[in-house]
Amino acid sequence: MGLCAWTLPAQVNAFVPGPASLTVASSPARTLECLAQDRSGATGPEGAHARIVYVGLGRPEDYTGIDTAGAIVLQEIWGLHMTLKVAHAHAHGAVGCVWIHDHPGGHRSAWGLGAEQSPIPVVSVSQEEGRWLQGCAAAAPLWATLRCSVQTSPATSDNVLVRLPASGTPVRGPVLLVAHRDTTHVSPGANDNASGCAVVLEILEAMRDARLPFDLVGLFTTAEEGGGIGIRQIAAQLAAGDYGAPDSCGPLDPPSLAFDLDMLAVGGPMRLVTGSAVRETAADLNALLRQSAGELGYYLEDYVCPMGLADAGPLLEVDIPTTWLFKPDDPRFHTTEDTAAHVNPNDMKVAADIVCRALAHIGGVW
Repeated sequence: MGLCAWTLPAQVNAFVPGPASLTVASSPARTLECLAQDRSGATGPEGAHARIVYVGLGRPEDYTGIDTAGAIVLQEIWGLHMTLKVAHAHAHGAVGCVWIHDHPGGHRSAWGLGAEQSPIPVVSVSQEEGRWLQGCAAAAPLWATLRCSVQTSPATSDNVLVRLPASGTPVRGPVLLVAHRDTTHVSPGANDNASGCAVVLEILEAMRDARLPFDLVGLFTTAEEGGGIGIRQIAAQLAAGDYGAPDSCGPLDPPSLAFDLDMLAVGGPMRLVTGSAVRETAADLNALLRQSAGELGYYLEDYVCPMGLADAGPLLEVDIPTTWLFKPDDPRFHTTEDTAAHVNPNDMKVAADIVCRALAHIGGVW
């Protein structure tokens, strides 16, 4: 597009998974192939031999009256941020976590577990395998041996930025268009989140001739999986107006607002994320997106995300008003099946149309 682009580094933990399995002492014994989670802890070669105990979503209240000291806890994969699931399990004495995939079909998914390596091994199984484990554990004490081999090492990755300059003197600070460019180790990442990256590029292309009275900054973040690791390291820097841009890109003011675009191309209705259990997204921006969608004949459904606010969260924490478009009901994301064959370009167009309409309203150029 002929636009100025540059990078801002982030410190991450590189993660290389090895084999993972769960050998269940059922009759007959059964070994399940598992998938180590990004930045999971490891077991020794002999594995962790313990009882399997089901604890639902893994919330503090799910442990009430249940002895999980020295146990391997079996948890639903949805409904609570992954780092909290691990933290609660570890605090209640568990020696490992097994996560049940949230859709049928034999899929096993990988999730990021935060910036640091988990203190305990964490693996996933398919929904079918998870329900079998849950039923066996409910019927009688169930013992299993969990083996999980992983390697981690410090590494540097890049957030990538691009600037579309304002037409004339800017009347407000830059508007951020945010999409994470990483995915989990097992996934091709077509929906999560090549779809969001594609929409950011399409918006920049579509608005080149709109003569907006403010800069647009596309921000392709790294290490979103596991808690917005990449953007968390640069959020305060951006809020202070330090984008790390080369002199040839020109000066930039602090951001005035941001649109987060994540997982847009598979599933049911487009969702407008209004918040999480601990924080709300920007109400004024949410209202603008609802208005813009309505003017175009599109339907937006409000949604409270139980997993947290991804890249929107760190921006909100430094007082950058941020909203998020999202489609959470993709059965294949974070699995080997998140491929282009399952992506719907029309869904991406809906997101791009809505944000472009909102930008035109903000700029007074509609």
